[in-house]
Amino acid sequence: MLNDGKQIAAARQLLDWSQTDLAEKSGVSKPSIIRMEKDLHSVKDELRMRVLDTFAKDNIEFIEGGTRINQKIVQIIEGDDCYVRLMDQAYLELANNKGEILFSGSDETRSPNVIIQKFNFMRAASIKMRSLICHGDAFVMGHLNEYRWMDVNLFSTGDVKVIFGNKVAYLMSWHKIPRVILIEDKNIADENKRLFEYIWSISPEPPHTIAKTRYIDVKN
Repeated sequence: MLNDGKQIAAARQLLDWSQTDLAEKSGVSKPSIIRMEKDLHSVKDELRMRVLDTFAKDNIEFIEGGTRINQKIVQIIEGDDCYVRLMDQAYLELANNKGEILFSGSDETRSPNVIIQKFNFMRAASIKMRSLICHGDAFVMGHLNEYRWMDVNLFSTGDVKVIFGNKVAYLMSWHKIPRVILIEDKNIADENKRLFEYIWSISPEPPHTIAKTRYIDVKN
């Protein structure tokens, strides 16, 4: 919990960052950083969120009365908006380098409008997407070459698995409280990427789509 500007200064010290370093990494001016450390609420919420997001990328966690490096491998995101929050994390990680996000076992008929809008936002930032979907599923909202029909025996009727960066996430919407289990480990992520690429290489591309709504960068 961030409730004191001194925690920002402490976080910088943990990472051996100067105020100039934090300003350059977060896109927040150095004078704003200085004001924030003296009085946390002296700057706009948007600027505080930029600083928080910058520290989060380096596993800095703000706790009651202090700051620490979060070394947890597993993170649980709970709530009806858990998948949206996961996509927010993916956007923050992938937007700058125009990275790629992989979906295994996806079913776009289940995507609510808020997720469709989030995907449009991510695609506008040149984040690439590829999906393994069930063989015969013709409801695809992106370019056909972004999808492969995985064997029905491999397709899980549960929720989608998401892979990006060094993270692998499992959506579990059937729980009383929907949750995402997010694992951050390079070896685990690399193993899942290799499995994804193998299934991708042996699976056919859908020949057509029946989706009437397409992503904003896809011509109907």
